[in-house]
Amino acid sequence: MGKHDTPVPGGKENDVVSDVNVNKDVLSRFYEDVFLRHDMSRIDDYMRDDYIQHNADCPQGKAGFLEFFTTIFAAVPDFSYSLKRMVADGDTVVTYSTTTGTHTGGEWIGRTATGNELNFDVVDIFRMQDGKIAEHWDVADTYTFFGQLGFVEDHNKRVVKDFYEAVFVNHDLDAVDRFMHDDYTQHNADCAQGKAGFLDFHKGFFAAIPDFRAAINMMVAEDDLVFAYNTITGTHTGHGFLDYPPTNNQIRFDTMDMYRLRDGKLCEHWDVADTRALFTQVGAIRTCDDVARET
Repeated sequence: MGKHDTPVPGGKENDVVSDVNVNKDVLSRFYEDVFLRHDMSRIDDYMRDDYIQHNADCPQGKAGFLEFFTTIFAAVPDFSYSLKRMVADGDTVVTYSTTTGTHTGGEWIGRTATGNELNFDVVDIFRMQDGKIAEHWDVADTYTFFGQLGFVEDHNKRVVKDFYEAVFVNHDLDAVDRFMHDDYTQHNADCAQGKAGFLDFHKGFFAAIPDFRAAINMMVAEDDLVFAYNTITGTHTGHGFLDYPPTNNQIRFDTMDMYRLRDGKLCEHWDVADTRALFTQVGAIRTCDDVARET
């Protein structure tokens, strides 16, 4: 038995069971009217005037609830809750639901209509009093939700931009720990695996080209992937790159990098670079002009 339904002399246990069933019935009708039909005209039948809200994104009270969901229904006209489970114990009712819909309406959380489909889970806890909702807590799968609205892609692009600024502009290799997982997977055959391999490879690059700089020309993100099209510039004045002596040549070549992110950090990398331009500029490839000058 739950803490709320301990038998009490005089047949009170039956009253507790009855109250539980009433509370579940009230919430079932509340879900159907509000979250399926978007009909909030009967909110007074379901919610107390002194309703307490523990979701920090939703204003307090009944008026706050109405304001919050009016905005959501405008932004997601086909907003719907699929109620998967409902469990009640005394005056407490817990629901597990899946929220679905399409963001085709007005602005929501700073986002104009994206046309994206939403599908994420929510667990709600309600405290009931006298057959009405008195208090509410919830936890939603906001990572999935924000990803479906495009926020995760934006965040991932910001991570990659900050990574470039710290490492490929400022040469701050100590910052790599902030941006990269320890199990970082490298698909560039010239670079050793993991974080340590990345550090060794770029120490050599920065030693050979002390003014090495990567400028992002274009960035595209989807789900956990970020693609960056870059131009590398610098001057080959140092040692450390493939044992080629300094040429004092200007370096300029393009690269295409793709990163996969996990929990806001880089975890995997692929790239394609214009290595012919690079190797020509460091003297590893002799051009026709070089041959002509030697003859």
